[in-house]
Amino acid sequence: AGPSLNGWDSAYPYVIDNLATQGFTNSRAFSLDIRSIESNRGSVVFGGIDTKKFSGHLEKRPIIPAAQSPDGQTRYWVYLDGITVSKPDGTNVTVFDKPNSQPVLLDSGYTVSALPKEIFNEILKAFPEATPPQSGSDLYQVPCDIGKSKGHVNFKFGETLINVPYNDFIWQQPQNNLCVLGVTTDGGE
Repeated sequence: AGPSLNGWDSAYPYVIDNLATQGFTNSRAFSLDIRSIESNRGSVVFGGIDTKKFSGHLEKRPIIPAAQSPDGQTRYWVYLDGITVSKPDGTNVTVFDKPNSQPVLLDSGYTVSALPKEIFNEILKAFPEATPPQSGSDLYQVPCDIGKSKGHVNFKFGETLINVPYNDFIWQQPQNNLCVLGVTTDGGE
């Protein structure tokens, strides 16, 4: 559903471009309201945003050009400038804070965030109760009551800080009677 990007070749026109070209929308923008995994609702807005679905301001972030992107492709790669964990006891753990240092792929198809091992390990330090993955999984388990506590994980993009409450960052899997951190390693070193 993405708009065409320089360096991305396709034999077919993109839906977003077609909607704008044919005058159905005034913009090639789109936005997603994905909600939680347990939700039966969500939405896609073509041609703009629903300002009732977020608070604060939006910040325009440049797409990393293909030549500088990790996979050499033009995709929704942007720079993540920092991560902190605000723990329920009021303390903050800085995972990293360095502008334009960590490319991340914005992908609505992932259930959890995939980050480099170095960053993942720093997040893991903020969750000392986490236990290593069980067989067949690469996700660290945590006690489910942590997801109900008042902490949050903060992702910094430019001047914008996105606060993700623990209950959204910790993936509850009641069918398996377990909870896991919403982050894993991206497979790289």
